[in-house]
Amino acid sequence: MAHARSGRVVHARWMPRRNLLLVVALAVVTATGIARFASAAPPSHVASLQADVAEWSIVPSVGVVHAGRVRVTVRNLGARTHSLEVVRTAKFAEQVPTRGGHVLAQPVGRPLTVAAGAVKSFVVRLAPGSYVLLDNLPGDYGRGMFVAFAVR
Repeated sequence: MAHARSGRVVHARWMPRRNLLLVVALAVVTATGIARFASAAPPSHVASLQADVAEWSIVPSVGVVHAGRVRVTVRNLGARTHSLEVVRTAKFAEQVPTRGGHVLAQPVGRPLTVAAGAVKSFVVRLAPGSYVLLDNLPGDYGRGMFVAFAVR
């Protein structure tokens, strides 16, 4: 049998073998890719909460986030440094207990200090419930540096 373009003689018995090898090679590559995909750990979802802060307000991007890992990103648009904390509460955001200008509730995670003009973030694991993002520098919470949000 002559090849249409080159005029070379191609034996018909090699065509099925070559096709079979091609099919087997494709099957092996596909099976390997599927096995790798199936064995890979699924990417962990991280919810997101952005907040713009300035003297004397915190403006969040959302009011509700999904439970689990949450990335809190704070952009300080003010002229002062702010120290942001996430606090779980059963009270209204403006009723968190204070003493000496500081909120007494235990923060979830570590405080995040953000200098004027800076942007910083941290990841915290949150269970369903009510939370407050607040500035716990002396007197800042009392001046309105807090915002409530929910975790569902």
